[in-house]
Amino acid sequence: MEPPEDDQRVTGTGNTYNTIVDNSKHDSSKHHLGDNHYITNHHYPSKESSASPKRPQNRLQNHVSRGALHNSAERGPHAPKCFPETRVAVQQEIISWMKHGDRTQPEAKTTQQILWLSGPAGSGKTAIMGTIADECHKEGSLAAGFFFSSFGGSPDRCSKRLFITTLVYQLTQHEVIQGYSDEVSAALDRDPLIFTKDLQAQVDALILIPFRNVASRSDRRAWPQLFLVDGLDECKGDGGSMQGASGDSKGEVHREILSILLRVSNDPTFPFRIIVASRPERAIEGYFSLLPLGATKKVFLDSKYSPEADMELYARAMLNHIGMECGLVEGWYSNAGQALGIEDVPFYWAKEASEQFVYVATVIRYVKSGLGTPHDRLERVLNWRQSKSSNPFAALDAIYTGILQTSPEPILAVKWINTVLTYDNHEEIPWYLSALLETSPGQTGYLLGPLSSLIRTVREDGEPDFHSYHKSLSDFLEDPQRSGELYVPDDQANIFQSGRVFPPSYNHHHDSNDINWWLGLHKLEDDAPAGVLEAFGQAHGKCRWFACRPACRVWRKGILRFAKANRWRVPTMLETLQDRFKPIPLVYEDPQKIALREILGPPEVTSEWREHRLSQLE
Repeated sequence: MEPPEDDQRVTGTGNTYNTIVDNSKHDSSKHHLGDNHYITNHHYPSKESSASPKRPQNRLQNHVSRGALHNSAERGPHAPKCFPETRVAVQQEIISWMKHGDRTQPEAKTTQQILWLSGPAGSGKTAIMGTIADECHKEGSLAAGFFFSSFGGSPDRCSKRLFITTLVYQLTQHEVIQGYSDEVSAALDRDPLIFTKDLQAQVDALILIPFRNVASRSDRRAWPQLFLVDGLDECKGDGGSMQGASGDSKGEVHREILSILLRVSNDPTFPFRIIVASRPERAIEGYFSLLPLGATKKVFLDSKYSPEADMELYARAMLNHIGMECGLVEGWYSNAGQALGIEDVPFYWAKEASEQFVYVATVIRYVKSGLGTPHDRLERVLNWRQSKSSNPFAALDAIYTGILQTSPEPILAVKWINTVLTYDNHEEIPWYLSALLETSPGQTGYLLGPLSSLIRTVREDGEPDFHSYHKSLSDFLEDPQRSGELYVPDDQANIFQSGRVFPPSYNHHHDSNDINWWLGLHKLEDDAPAGVLEAFGQAHGKCRWFACRPACRVWRKGILRFAKANRWRVPTMLETLQDRFKPIPLVYEDPQKIALREILGPPEVTSEWREHRLSQLE
């Protein structure tokens, strides 16, 4: 079962700055600016990485998606896991396959290396994968894993860019694979630019060739057994966009990753079994359907695994727990149900859920923390009945609609949530997003406070901390057939965000008050360089070589004034002239070229970037 993720936090490591820059074409506000969103994840080199250059772990650490690890702080202690004694049958089937192969197909026992765990939205795939990852990690049988996520956490969790290197980093942690770390280190010596190459080249250099070289050095029966890849459908490309830097579509990215996994699984020196979990999206399902019969094992989460019994068990246990916490009598929830003609509330919810665990998780979260007493909240949620519909998400949609309508201004709340979801896959400072959205102090609590079962807005210490509990909320809001009167079209969402979110705007003549207001927000935090540097580059990005736009002039003037006041390094006259005629990008792949991040920013940051670039030339 997927319990509420009430404590997922996004954590940075080393000097990691994340920035959002908007290039607005629709500006209607003096102080809240921006429209089109670009997310950049900056990984500044750490001192640790240069301390022991021969250790592959240190050399890999700047190319690891830390949040994608099964036990990462970003996923948090409350990441989706199966409730005790639920999803037992499917877990046992998967673990048995990992250890013994598919006994239903003896002929495939030695060749079947990939299992595809699939199911509709909200069916509990990530909870099952998280539970298996934890159990296998305790037993020492988890070789490596990657948990993709497009709706929460850092941007690299929905990108393929760090996929292979993150798996390699985890493999180097296993001392029982004798010699592997040395082989990876040697591979990095041979090709320091391997991180910039495609996934196929990385697999060959960092996984297959090293395994061929160490195959006979230790007893492979003592090695871990399992690779886990969760949420493949949420991988969007190189930089988390619908198309990667190479222009690949989302489906092409999925096929690329699957082809790589199939290739390594067919290599005799690769001893691990691989579990891939995803929604049954067309490209993924099409890829598996074209493989020879018996080449992979497919597990689809349907009625075969008795989800209703598991959901009923979870709902009953949680309702009893809520009653104990609030000093209510045992079976307190029965009275509320009987008043509405519902004899057994947990059983009713299990039937209503249509095999979507997210439904039960959402109603429990509402009863636990909504408005009023637990009894009032339970009566309210039981009244949100699904209408007669063939839509498999009808019950969940009724719950989402009912909860959203408890906000004093539901449509405005949806616009806020859309904005939060847009910014939910980066490490932007939550107080900053709150400051940009609010038109008056306390508006966050006023609009989103009643929706705490759908979206978290504050941490336990009272600080802002925006986070959506499940991707299915985004699915609901994006589909006009499901969200109905609560649907906000893209053009309206863009107009709303353009009035509030992020500078610089190319088609609006800002004045110094706009710039000072925005810079004032950044000045309050150590992460200021990222946003300021990005805005400096974006302001000039669309200028003609012979003349800068008015918005560029005012933004750059204000940013340079801010930089000098804070004793930052600023561009020299020669660098300014060079940037005027050919804008210097934020980052170059070619280490021989100086990027914008070396010529503007705090001295310690610009010097670190310079040292990092020069080290690539050695």
